[in-house]
Amino acid sequence: TVLAIATTFGIGAAVDRSGLAAAAADALVRWFPQPVFLLTSIFVVAAVLTSVVSNNATAILLFPIVRQAAHRSGSISYAQAVMCMLVGLSSAYLTPISHQTSLMVYAPGGYKFGDYFLLGVGLVATQLVAAVFFTLLLLS
Repeated sequence: TVLAIATTFGIGAAVDRSGLAAAAADALVRWFPQPVFLLTSIFVVAAVLTSVVSNNATAILLFPIVRQAAHRSGSISYAQAVMCMLVGLSSAYLTPISHQTSLMVYAPGGYKFGDYFLLGVGLVATQLVAAVFFTLLLLS
């Protein structure tokens, strides 16, 4: 885990310096110009990536893109974008490999890989609605 996080710092810096963050942010803002959809897309990308990569590594990779998207959109604030990203990062319910405790109960509980997705998608959807709603309500 430490090695994965350490190497991600370099990749995160490369994403920022290479222009990939700006290009990805431009695409997000172009595809989702409305604040609700832009915040939803940030949340969904964070939640999906954190299901297969650690949330720390995902945060390092996504932060430059989210920062650029907030700056370029003009319709959402930096705080709103980062808050949706952070809540999305804590939505690691879709796979058993997304968190250590999920993996610890995987075999003893007799769960299948798909069980996590079936139960997790409802939790992630609930967090998505709450995060976007309260972010727009309280941080505007």
